[in-house]
Amino acid sequence: MRLNIKHILLVLFVCAFGVDLYAQSSYSISQFSQHKPLINPATIASNAEVNGAMLFRKQWVGIEGSPTTSIFDVNLPIRASNNHLGLSVLADYYGINQNINVSLTYAYKAKLNRNEFLSFALSPSLEMIQADYSLLNLDYVDDVTYLNATPNGIAPNLRFGAFYQTKYYYLGVSTPALLTNEFGINGSGTTFKMSNVQYNIMAGYNREFNSKWDLQYATLIRQTPGSPIQADLLFQTQYLDKYGAGVSYSSSKTVSFMFNMLINPNFRLAYSYGYTFSQLRALTSGNQEIMLVFGIWNKKRSYINMPKLLEQYQNEHKNDVGTETKKPDKNFGKQPYSGGGN
Repeated sequence: MRLNIKHILLVLFVCAFGVDLYAQSSYSISQFSQHKPLINPATIASNAEVNGAMLFRKQWVGIEGSPTTSIFDVNLPIRASNNHLGLSVLADYYGINQNINVSLTYAYKAKLNRNEFLSFALSPSLEMIQADYSLLNLDYVDDVTYLNATPNGIAPNLRFGAFYQTKYYYLGVSTPALLTNEFGINGSGTTFKMSNVQYNIMAGYNREFNSKWDLQYATLIRQTPGSPIQADLLFQTQYLDKYGAGVSYSSSKTVSFMFNMLINPNFRLAYSYGYTFSQLRALTSGNQEIMLVFGIWNKKRSYINMPKLLEQYQNEHKNDVGTETKKPDKNFGKQPYSGGGN
């Protein structure tokens, strides 16, 4: 088979240019800290109200057949309980392959104390997978191996996640697919092998620098069978929880620059541009990613030290005589939705 540069991506994800099709087990997201459920389903327990995200990502812009990913994710808690439910729809296109994934998520949250919790999640899904080999340019038009071949099918899968969060840092482990689904001319099937399971480890540290600035550090480590371990390191700063900017580096030789803005108390818009230093840099203008994070009725908790506030108030007003005490603001301690929940 003869392929030119523009068609390299058409067969890049087909194993050894064969006729069997496997579901892509993982997709890449540079802004994973903006909405963690896209990576780990157990993180839906960190939100107290309805929340979600819509994402569109185009990888290796300018190369025909490069990966294109669209995701819609929404989650909500079950009132008066520690149970959470979620729904996620993924559309992934790469080369001649198409993958549609619909997942339902259940997560349980175990509170350890006021600032700490541990959560676990299971996310069953249905994968609709298809590859159209008729899109390939063949030297031999009568090649029976590829002629009119369109292996496709629908198969189940299952995600798992565990997540631990404190006031300042978090740690989570998850797998995007516990099962391996295979479709091909010679047969299809679903199997489970621990050696085929990919693992994601996500960790982060958030700290308020002063009353106006927040600093965020995060990392995502992915272990995919048969591939080198991939690590992403991310640094981001937020101003008044309204505007944010950051940078991340991926071991896939990509540097991403990120910006986000709070549109209103319920919606945050985030954008990322990634520049690659790999051999593909001569063929592509980079990666582009846009995300809309929403949190309806969400209010971020403020941890208030009442004794300290009372002492501060007394010191500031110890010389006041006959002054009238103002009624407290009913919105004191409430902040717009930050995308992190709680």
